Amino acid sequence: MIHAPVYNFYSQMASDFAVHSTRFGNYWEDPSIYRELSPHYYAENFKTPALIIHGQLDYRVPVGQAFELFRTL
Repeated sequence: MIHAPVYNFYSQMASDFAVHSTRFGNYWEDPSIYRELSPHYYAENFKTPALIIHGQLDYRVPVGQAFELFRTL
């Protein structure tokens, strides 16, 4: 089960709640960190079946993150 996943750090940074900039610095300062840590670059390695749960009213992680993961799986 995956609850409210941040699947793509790049699209998360483009949202209103870019929490990762406080943890990893701004994308434009060192984009390699975002590439290394963003799960969407490793999606081809996902083998375990997953149930994705995400609330429409989540203000921290846009529901689009869950849809991106769903489309990839």
